Amino acid sequence: MCKRDGSQALGWWLSQLMLLFSVIGRLAISPAWAATRSGTAPSAVVYTMANGMQVILKENHSSPMIASVAFVRSGSKYETELNNGVTHFLEHLLFDGTATRTQEQISDRIKNLGGYINAFTRKELTGYLSLVPAEYIAEALDIQQDMLFNSIFPEDRFPKERKIVIEEIRKDADSPDNASENFHDRWAYQGSPFARPVMGYENLVAAFPREEVIEYYHTYYQPNNMILLVIGDFAPAAMRERVEESFGRHPARPLPPRPAVTVPSVHGRMVQRTTAPIGETRVDVHIRLPLFTEASYDALALWAEILGDETLSPLQRNLVEGDHAPATQVSATMETQAEFSALHIWAATDVPANADTIVALIARTLAALPKSMVSAADVRLITTRLEVQDIFLREKLHYYALMKAPMLVVTGYDFVDRLPARMAQVTPAQLQKAAAQYLTVNDYVATIITPPDTTVAGPPPGHPEHSRYEKRVLANGLAAIVKSNPDSRVFAINVLGKNRAATEPEGLAGISDFVNRMLMSGTQTRDKDQVGRALAAIGADLTTNDNPNIPYDDYYTTPQYTFIKFATIDGYANAGAQLLAELVGHASFPAAEVEQTRRQVLGLLTKEQNSTNQTCRRLFCSSLFGDEPLAKPILGTPESVARFTTENLLRHRRTLYAPENMILTCVTNLPGDSAFAIIESSFGRIPTGTPPGNSAVAPPKPPSGVQIAHQPMQKEQVYIYLGGVLPGAADSDAAAIIVANQILSARLGDHLREKLGLAYSVGSSVNFDRDFGWYCCTMGTGKANYIKARDGILNEILRLQQDTVSAEELATAQNTLWGSSLTARLSRVNQAYFMGVDLFLGRGFDYADKMSAQMRAVAAADIARVARRWFDTQNYVLATVGNLE
Repeated sequence: MCKRDGSQALGWWLSQLMLLFSVIGRLAISPAWAATRSGTAPSAVVYTMANGMQVILKENHSSPMIASVAFVRSGSKYETELNNGVTHFLEHLLFDGTATRTQEQISDRIKNLGGYINAFTRKELTGYLSLVPAEYIAEALDIQQDMLFNSIFPEDRFPKERKIVIEEIRKDADSPDNASENFHDRWAYQGSPFARPVMGYENLVAAFPREEVIEYYHTYYQPNNMILLVIGDFAPAAMRERVEESFGRHPARPLPPRPAVTVPSVHGRMVQRTTAPIGETRVDVHIRLPLFTEASYDALALWAEILGDETLSPLQRNLVEGDHAPATQVSATMETQAEFSALHIWAATDVPANADTIVALIARTLAALPKSMVSAADVRLITTRLEVQDIFLREKLHYYALMKAPMLVVTGYDFVDRLPARMAQVTPAQLQKAAAQYLTVNDYVATIITPPDTTVAGPPPGHPEHSRYEKRVLANGLAAIVKSNPDSRVFAINVLGKNRAATEPEGLAGISDFVNRMLMSGTQTRDKDQVGRALAAIGADLTTNDNPNIPYDDYYTTPQYTFIKFATIDGYANAGAQLLAELVGHASFPAAEVEQTRRQVLGLLTKEQNSTNQTCRRLFCSSLFGDEPLAKPILGTPESVARFTTENLLRHRRTLYAPENMILTCVTNLPGDSAFAIIESSFGRIPTGTPPGNSAVAPPKPPSGVQIAHQPMQKEQVYIYLGGVLPGAADSDAAAIIVANQILSARLGDHLREKLGLAYSVGSSVNFDRDFGWYCCTMGTGKANYIKARDGILNEILRLQQDTVSAEELATAQNTLWGSSLTARLSRVNQAYFMGVDLFLGRGFDYADKMSAQMRAVAAADIARVARRWFDTQNYVLATVGNLE
């Protein structure tokens, strides 16, 4: 994965997406083909240009944006043992310049247009994505074709890209998800290219000759080896002309014969084990299925959906539910490749000794499927959900393309487009027949990964016995906390700027976000290019704001504070801290860069204004908080953004990031004294700024009666935000409120989404400040279902107040919160982030180590008590956006 804005890689944000789904309710990502065609969507235009490039044009006028994704049939499965990783390495190199454009003129230009540019490598393809406002699509297409066909691979860029990719390999090696996936692939696909990691190995990446990389590029990067998917706000005839002008100019070239890819069959029951530095035991079961061209494929695809559905899945009932359930999570997906199809079942447990029991229960559950009855109503539930997901995905243009990519390249667009309709025609008898023929599980590969030293009972990795915390206040007033833990080489820092919105001057809403976006645009001693090179030289990962083009990636963004997340490895700790301190304390905001960032932010504002969810969130906040700072829009408004200048940005940086207004948290394998010496020699030199005066945010006034706010919007869905005021983060009721909300969110998903089919996305969340908090139930639904949806939310709150929560439901909520907390803090940079947030909220920087005990101390009686006290069904804010007429 190649990211040009310092954000996390694709695997990371997908895992965080899954985490968010578990927190806000039972929202599941289906396999790639789950994005299905809605009957109301315009048909796609599919054709092949004279040069052999396949083109898919899909209209979507829900927002004035267009995504263009070029898929190259060049993935790691076409590599050899000697050049494993070259495809991914080449993906990075394509951003380094063409005959007419520099690296900066590629990535920065797209971002300056208010767009987003990215790339990703998988086993069967490489994808290059651009997302821009519709008026800039011609330029975006031109940049995209230039990268694909005219890259020159500057020789001086090779060392930099080698370092970046090697650090990416090392970071992925620290990821439990990647450790599990790589070990599983090694055994499930042994003897085939699918067994090799997409990124390759450090020793190979360090030695790829430039000439061989260029030869690989010329071999596969030809128009007759590509598919172009364009989706968004355009007229097909006009877009066809633009595509022809940009991509049609490149002639077809002869392609070499495809390497023969053979994937050995699975015979017998194989179980392989290993240990890895993970927090829970993971079990992966791989069952080979027939090719997508076989008649039984549709029924098996439907089985994969059923097995992955929390409501219908017998795996969920047999492995996760109940007082003595052996697993904490289970999921099922179907993989489709040209050479094979496979059912993947993944489970997690916090008891390593349960692993073999889980494998046996999976086999027993699948063996019973031929005798189980799946009703026609259940089939309709699954296929209806897929149709609703397609509507939702079409509003997230780039994500639609990412989720479609593997199946589209392997099977072709028509197959992907028609599969949901074919699945809807599958009968219960056909399901039973397919299960009897392919799911009796005589042949499978199971891999089990356990944490090290699991034979001895003890605290999991990351428990306070393995970590040492220390807090110091530097001479300039900066509060710094270091967590030392020897389990990883990653050196991570988070800088939190207190009271983001409250520090913003009158008429300059959004200036804090603007400051963060410009921190890498130059300092008093380095220009933008030099900053970028310095970061690249140490393989640093720097994130200053959420990526607006990644769905659901805005849960770090809040008007309460800003964040700057930085990660490198221990060998670069001092250089990294010095560079980060320079950016935070001495950013210069050059006038030319201010104008470029202004265009970028205005593009984001345009996009945000077309989102029912974002619009409803703003409406809810303005209704609940009134004129208080938490009602301010984080990006600002077009009017306020127009007022930003170098001078007022410099003033605000000195206020927002005055040492007294910052919290610095660091997670490292270095001893505390060594880490503090680095911090003091870098951040300790930041001069005292102009700290804000009293920027404390006053608690909002609780609503009196039903406080209604509505904004009309011509969209397919009505979005609902319903909520009210809570106590502060350190209140004695806070833990019970968090658990109660988890139960409420699960019930909303179960009843309103799964049983009534009223929504694709529904859930509830709680948010805390130091002295107050707020809860919010959110839902997107069709306008015909609005009253039923609104009343359904209120009825679930009433049920929480009146009914006794079962021991099983309480334990499930507590375990979900515990697992979600661990998952959210897997990376060191996220540990640093949450340490800072928890200190800011008054819970203490070591709150994560205490959270589980606090959640488990909540009793069933506490749930009804806090629901009656704080989740008021008579006095609340109700914000709606959409067409209610």
